[in-house]
Amino acid sequence: MIVTSMGRMARVLYVADALETRTGDGYDVIPDRSFVTENFVRTVLGLGGAYLNGTIVAVVLFTSERVPQDRVEKLMPVMHGFKIATMKAVMQGRIF
Repeated sequence: MIVTSMGRMARVLYVADALETRTGDGYDVIPDRSFVTENFVRTVLGLGGAYLNGTIVAVVLFTSERVPQDRVEKLMPVMHGFKIATMKAVMQGRIF
């Protein structure tokens, strides 16, 4: 499991193999084993960040294909762009 950060702008969680990846303590990183096996989940991606007012945005993606880490890290600017596009609405309380 890898977490990459662009400061406070965006963070990416990357789990290359949802079925096999464990924490340092030996726990499954994706604990719902039935969801992983029934849906053939291979790679899990999480994109997130925070707005200036502390509101948090997160997107979790499950894919049945293996996605290389270098491709996932290219998604960080996408999250930053989403935050820029929605900043005004969030700060005005129209999106929460």
